[in-house]
Amino acid sequence: MTALILANATSPIFAILIVVVFGFGIAIYFLLTAIVICGPNEVLILSGRAHPLPDGSVVGYRVIRGGRAIRFPFLESLAGRISLTPQTVCVQLPSALAKGGSRVDLEFEAQVRVSARDPELTNAIERFLGHTIEEVGEVARNTLEGHLRTAAGNRSPEELQHLDERSLREVFKEGADDDLAKIGLELVSVSRFRVQPAK
Repeated sequence: MTALILANATSPIFAILIVVVFGFGIAIYFLLTAIVICGPNEVLILSGRAHPLPDGSVVGYRVIRGGRAIRFPFLESLAGRISLTPQTVCVQLPSALAKGGSRVDLEFEAQVRVSARDPELTNAIERFLGHTIEEVGEVARNTLEGHLRTAAGNRSPEELQHLDERSLREVFKEGADDDLAKIGLELVSVSRFRVQPAK
């Protein structure tokens, strides 16, 4: 019986069978590691190969927006993921200077997210790849805080009291939208704005 197994182990058919099984195993391994899945509220960045953008420029990464993609083994690697989920940003400005020298306490709440449109998404990838969602929110908060200070300085306390969500959105369109777009973010909505005399 042992002699029969040894005879089969040295036969060409057995060798071919071993090569086929080994090759099939390697193919399955590469297929499982090459398929990358991207959720609906995120973008996935594969780096390593040149990829043309719609404006004609070439970058060293490829962007996957939801769904699946095949990563070319040895040529591309998973550089990271960026969430497109809106996050709430709260800005509080105690004793902000209003027009005429009056001081007011401002409280502002808005939803901000990474833009899914080009070229804003390219800006976000270059700025936020590898950063946490909290770090993205902090950058958005600082940007909105600066524009809220500017809006307060150009208006009297009475004018600030009369700003509703729509008019406040128009105020931010004047400058904040451009500054947010430069870093790949967009203002989704303004949910709360409160003005009080400074304490």
